[in-house]
Amino acid sequence: MVKKFALAGLFLAEVYMVLTVAGPRLHGEPIPMDSLVLRMAALALLFGPFGLAVGTGVGLLVDGGLRMLGKNPPGNRDLP
Repeated sequence: MVKKFALAGLFLAEVYMVLTVAGPRLHGEPIPMDSLVLRMAALALLFGPFGLAVGTGVGLLVDGGLRMLGKNPPGNRDLP
């Protein structure tokens, strides 16, 4: 369950990065394509690990909450 949340966090962080970098500018001036690609490559290295960390934290909170309520999360059938 934690891995699913971590991968979802990574995916959402990268989508947010693309929307942030490729979004329209205030003055409406177009961004050169080489600059746009360079920014996306650099920020992918920043947004990705933070998305994984946030997704892992949320997954651990959900997993712990389900265990506290006495419900076993899916995929953990052999654990007490």
